[in-house]
Amino acid sequence: MLNETNLDLHHRILDQAESMRPLPQAVLDLARTVSDPNAGLETVAAVLRNDPVLTAVVLREANSAFVGAIEAASTVEQAVVRLGGARVLAIAVTNSLPSEINEALPGYGIFEGGLHAHAVATSHITDVLRMLSPLKPPAALVTAGLLHDIGKLLLARLLRPQLIPDALQQAGTDITAAERALLDLDHAEVGAALAAHWKLPDEIVRAIQFHHQPELGDELAAGVALADRLAHRILHDEEAGAEPGDTDLSVDLELADVLEIDLDRATAKAEERLERAGLLPMWNEEA
Repeated sequence: MLNETNLDLHHRILDQAESMRPLPQAVLDLARTVSDPNAGLETVAAVLRNDPVLTAVVLREANSAFVGAIEAASTVEQAVVRLGGARVLAIAVTNSLPSEINEALPGYGIFEGGLHAHAVATSHITDVLRMLSPLKPPAALVTAGLLHDIGKLLLARLLRPQLIPDALQQAGTDITAAERALLDLDHAEVGAALAAHWKLPDEIVRAIQFHHQPELGDELAAGVALADRLAHRILHDEEAGAEPGDTDLSVDLELADVLEIDLDRATAKAEERLERAGLLPMWNEEA
């Protein structure tokens, strides 16, 4: 049961989610378009064309070393075809995130830039899982992967850094249990509240909300949960708040079964993607 102080924190955290700067209208329009199964890439390009700044960001990414194309993409249409709607939306959302996402979060043991690095890596891996799964999860999976831990940013703003480690000692090693013991909510619920405030599609909101309880969600929640775990393992980012049980392959196998993919192949493809994106740490490359 929450005491009066923790109940006040609970309300303040939810209020802060409601007061966060909204995403630009162009990003919201893009999210709705990408989530529409009847919208083709030409429609995505048409929406993107309404925002010159965002267009420039997407063109830069389409011509980056990561993509590795021989010829430069010079038009919005070429960039969208090269990247796909899922990555275009993830790029747009990344470009609109608050700068605080790069800050260190001492309460979670997350170093400067760690939250952002893990978010981007998880987003890349969800894209890999989308391509491997015969279920053809929607493009929203990639954005849900990008935003899955955004709730930690809001919690860290209002909680004294030592509160979370203290709660972890009492809750064992389960970060979400520790958060709920403190506040009767966890970072997944806070992140979902923020995604809803940003008016992102419901499928993104639900995937964020249930990425630690994928059995309550659908294949999107399972996809985010598996990508999150693979990102922690591949990046060796225990400093960035790796969740307990991340080395338990039986959990990964269950999640892979939900998506109807082979775990070993998914892990290998995820490592390839992160290496191509320049996200593998030096100690990984030397291993």
